[in-house]
Amino acid sequence: MRKELSSTIRRTPIALKPEAGIRRYDRSGFGQQVVVQDEQGWELPLDALDLSESGMFVKSSALFEVGSVHTLHFVHSDGSPFRVDAKVVRVSSKTKGEDPGMGYEFQNVDDRTHNALCECIVAV
Repeated sequence: MRKELSSTIRRTPIALKPEAGIRRYDRSGFGQQVVVQDEQGWELPLDALDLSESGMFVKSSALFEVGSVHTLHFVHSDGSPFRVDAKVVRVSSKTKGEDPGMGYEFQNVDDRTHNALCECIVAV
């Protein structure tokens, strides 16, 4: 008699933790300069490599601590400047084979800023 093989097919998706490496939004290449500003007002111009609705990655040899909050200033596709608060959520050093830099997650984004970010993504 032949034994039936059973297999388990998952019919519903598994919810993964954010740290599992799954992004909420696709990232688009974004070759603009971003000015990073801290609470004391100092400014550091950096190149943004990619952008999504929830964050961006900036190339930098100066790396900040995860959890640091900065204001990111950049230019809308129509040429008008805007800013968004963001928290460092990932730091990548050159030793990992990637461009050195930081992944930022946008914080407290209002509707106007969210629309401006979406338009920047579409313009890429």
